[in-house]
Amino acid sequence: MGIIRQWKCLVCGAIIKGENPPEKCPVCGAGADRFVLAKEPEPAFYSASFEKIIVVGNGAAGFTACDEIRKRNPHCRVELISAEPVLTYFRPMLTKGILQQLDADQLFVKDNEWYKSRSIRLSLGVRAVDLDPVKKQLTLSDGTTRDYDKLILATGAECNRLPMEGVWLEGVYVIRSLEDVNRIRQALGRVERAAVIGGGILGLEAAWELARAGKKVTVFERSERIMKNQLDEKGSALLRKKAEEKGLTIVENAITKGISGETQCQGVMLEDGRLYEAQLVVISAGTKPNTELAEKAGLKTDRFIQVNERMQTSQPDIYACGDAVSCNGVSVGIWNQAVSMGKVAGANAAGDNLAYEPVIPSNSYEGMGTSLFSIGDVGRGEPQSYETRERFLPGKGIYQRLFFQGGLLCGGLLMGDVSATGRLLEAYEKKMSLEEMEGFFEQ
Repeated sequence: MGIIRQWKCLVCGAIIKGENPPEKCPVCGAGADRFVLAKEPEPAFYSASFEKIIVVGNGAAGFTACDEIRKRNPHCRVELISAEPVLTYFRPMLTKGILQQLDADQLFVKDNEWYKSRSIRLSLGVRAVDLDPVKKQLTLSDGTTRDYDKLILATGAECNRLPMEGVWLEGVYVIRSLEDVNRIRQALGRVERAAVIGGGILGLEAAWELARAGKKVTVFERSERIMKNQLDEKGSALLRKKAEEKGLTIVENAITKGISGETQCQGVMLEDGRLYEAQLVVISAGTKPNTELAEKAGLKTDRFIQVNERMQTSQPDIYACGDAVSCNGVSVGIWNQAVSMGKVAGANAAGDNLAYEPVIPSNSYEGMGTSLFSIGDVGRGEPQSYETRERFLPGKGIYQRLFFQGGLLCGGLLMGDVSATGRLLEAYEKKMSLEEMEGFFEQ
């Protein structure tokens, strides 16, 4: 059998196996042109211990942790416990796949045979409800218990429902699980008007999918502009124009008061008295890390589970990784952070000694007739603190801008033409100077 090639997405860092790069990244949606050949180094550490290692949570972090354990130790017992009743899937695809019944090859990271061949025990559809670090014992929602030698908490995060009236009405959804998307898909036939609360990337992905389904969609953004964290003012305005040209309504500076209706949602109410009709509402207003299990066990937490660079919690035999975790006070809640943390947690739970290196946060979006890529600081500070270089071709829908502080690249965005993504990523990693990047747009 030949060697299976691996492809790394330049945008999100996802590693996808196959003879050729995928047409579209299952994590961030980047096209095939933004993949490069990648080679995963073999671990230098090996163990033959028969320890019992339990991983709680089967998102990107938990799955990766299991994989890294098995790369280092074929003998230990590994169990993966998840409240969701399905195998690990590409969660970022949820907001991109509302309209389509995703097949297993598209959705799931690995099939059941992958877990079976690696002797990874799966306990799906059951929740870990209690943890005793002294006895080294987990209690599950079905009343059973599990003893462990090492434990990895990859409990993830839940979507914020927002503390306002009507968030539990029929027709109001968040998008965090496969079940959420299936429920939205089933409801679409009864809906004429839809609303999305939140104008970030995930909210706009959901809005675009609903618009493509033929619904009249209104997006409510609390701040003064959409995608504020990823785009500068001009970029946000251009994206809004694109959205409106495609028939979406964008309402900025929108403070949501609540959702109207008796049992079924009927509309979105704003603090200023405006009411927008909607039979379906998606709330995309950030996430809340799942720290309850760690808190009950007395582990050190703030808003997140706190870990060191080895992904150890305040209990040395308990590791944590993914969206529920902050390392040195930082958590960016993206796929490649979860994967990187999972690698370190799994390796070290197996006995290795790796240190986590913070990922470079970047963002990619495709929809509303345009594509964009953004990395780093794109002008969130005082305007006078930046030097910039810009390429703007409004007739072609192209807007590209580089941001420099102290003469060094601190961020950049590409809109309409994202072919320079790889070069921009490389320049950002190297912190290239303004002088070195003169002529960037002409290359």
